[in-house]
Amino acid sequence: MVPGSLLDYDTLHHIAKPDIPYAKIGSYFTVREHFPPPPQDTPNIRLSGVEQERRMTTDILTRCIDNNPVSGEMGTRQLTLRTLNVLQVRDGSTSQVALVKIIKGHLANVQAVAKFYDPLYYNHQKAMVDPFRCVEDEYTRETAAYQHLHKHGLSDYIPQFCGSYSLDIPVPNRGIRQVRLILVEFMSGSPMSRLRPGRIAVETRQHILEQIVRAESKFYAVGLRHKDIYRRNIMVEDTITDVPTCRPYITIIDFGRAYINHPTRESRWSHEDRLLPIYITPIIRWYRGSVSKQNDFIDWCDWDWKDWLRKTFAKDDHQPYHSTDGQKCPRRCSWA
Repeated sequence: MVPGSLLDYDTLHHIAKPDIPYAKIGSYFTVREHFPPPPQDTPNIRLSGVEQERRMTTDILTRCIDNNPVSGEMGTRQLTLRTLNVLQVRDGSTSQVALVKIIKGHLANVQAVAKFYDPLYYNHQKAMVDPFRCVEDEYTRETAAYQHLHKHGLSDYIPQFCGSYSLDIPVPNRGIRQVRLILVEFMSGSPMSRLRPGRIAVETRQHILEQIVRAESKFYAVGLRHKDIYRRNIMVEDTITDVPTCRPYITIIDFGRAYINHPTRESRWSHEDRLLPIYITPIIRWYRGSVSKQNDFIDWCDWDWKDWLRKTFAKDDHQPYHSTDGQKCPRRCSWA
């Protein structure tokens, strides 16, 4: 329990959680396709009065069984997954991420990233957040975001989407827990947050940042706001060198906070959000770093940011993007 925090509802009832099943390499999971409903424009993830009372009297495992997700529709196709590697699996996280190989099903022999939205391993120290609503909200948002961007021809800046699924986890003598998940293409390379910009040529850094701004602008042009554009969510692929001609390409991941089209609670969002679907050039939207918290890229940008924006995007035509400016992405998947 974090010092000074409120009650830790993970351990309040002295009942240990089961070991995280996604952490064991070689584990097998059978998942069934699931079609979630559209995400809510203004989700209510606050803890209800009933749940506030139940968490004081009922352990978290029992609450997970009693709060199995019910929204959406189940499909008929099934996949068998085998865990190859752990990418991000830890207690206290909204999602658990592992590299898997699809052993059986319509995507057999494909390697993919499985992202499990398991409320049991959510951070239950958060006093007024409903863990079940929170993971459901991120699952529906991420699914909708991938589908929306692929529909609009913007696949070159995001992983290929392999679908949304549901997993049944038996709890001995207790029942079944249902966990939602998505499968996306595994991207080689490194998160931008792990790279050392001081070892990368300025021309290469400018190329990377131009791709980030251009990709985010393309998303914005089709009515999607990522809302979490940070270095940790940007994969930089290919070999990075200090040679000025090095031109790696980027992939943007983690759409759990994204929303599509006009938000209903306008006061919560910035001015450009409230103007959707009117397109605004990145010169204006990125001028003060308002889109992505420019300070997250401060170590990468040792040139005049505003002047560079004006020059780089001077020919921006204020039209929705539906192509990749003639550039072909070298990666393509077996299911694409």
